[in-house]
Amino acid sequence: MHPVKKQHYVPRFYLSGFTSENNDQLYVLDKENNNCFKKNIKEVCEQNYFYSFYVEELEEYYFMLEEHLGKKESEFSFVFRELIDNIECYYYKRNGKFNRLSNNKKKLIYEFIIYQIIRVPKFVDKLFSIVVSEFKKSNKENGIEQSDKEIINDIKKYTFPNLFNKAEEVIPILSRKKWTFYIISEKINMSFISSDNPILITNSDIKSQTRGALIDPMTEISFPISKNIALVFCNIQT
Repeated sequence: MHPVKKQHYVPRFYLSGFTSENNDQLYVLDKENNNCFKKNIKEVCEQNYFYSFYVEELEEYYFMLEEHLGKKESEFSFVFRELIDNIECYYYKRNGKFNRLSNNKKKLIYEFIIYQIIRVPKFVDKLFSIVVSEFKKSNKENGIEQSDKEIINDIKKYTFPNLFNKAEEVIPILSRKKWTFYIISEKINMSFISSDNPILITNSDIKSQTRGALIDPMTEISFPISKNIALVFCNIQT
């Protein structure tokens, strides 16, 4: 895989579900300036070398994590396309029965959710703010001088791979939740929107000590998978 400088933290295949017909343009809202404009999905939700770290000995960036994510996105894309086509055929075209996904394909959906929670700037910046302060404290005690940029580079080098490897441990938690689809009729002039942090985690139990944690039975996970379809994971009481 050719090294990619511009690295997306929300995959382009996912963003394509919210574009105008037959093109790669979507409407973008700048939350800081409150401006709305059209932009190509190549230029949205990306940062240079977001997952890559610099190796001084080689005098170049290391792209293994970006390559790994690229391969996973190819798998995610295939399953999402199958899921969306299946739902659209059943609900909009009334064409045949709803075909359930295999367990392996469901696992890929769970992986996408976990990856998408931890790969966005909101999560990564919080991780950096916590770990950088710990690094600075340790460096001061050991007489080591490092800039914030150098510390973040080390965090990427040693923390990022383990972070994504641990995604497998969370899959059983998601697999215990039920799936629910929300569909917007093609006859209604409205649609779902997404963001630079697509996965929404909510919990209605304000007294819960684990409120917002995936392990909490009341925690719900939701996100749109296209302009007309949203997917919700929750514990349905019977």
